Amino acid sequence: MGDPEWWGCIYDESRRNKVMAKSDIKEVNKVLKRGDWNEYVIHAEGKRIRAWINGLPTVDYTEADDAIPQFGKIGLQVHGGGKTEAWYKDITIEELP
Repeated sequence: MGDPEWWGCIYDESRRNKVMAKSDIKEVNKVLKRGDWNEYVIHAEGKRIRAWINGLPTVDYTEADDAIPQFGKIGLQVHGGGKTEAWYKDITIEELP
């Protein structure tokens, strides 16, 4: 999440340091509520990761590199580079059937 174009993207920070799947920020801007709460849904199933913001599908990414682990930790973070504030609420994690 974040401006100017990070909303709805998938970024691999710890390995490749690049955006793996980029959202269409023009479409995201139509549903994004800056300065207010947004619903962010992330569905990770095997090598496939899909994301939605306020019901809008933003990315549908499938990992092609078999060397990338298919497990890990879930974390919320804020990057450096100045004063930043991020708020989270109503977080739900569900195991897929």
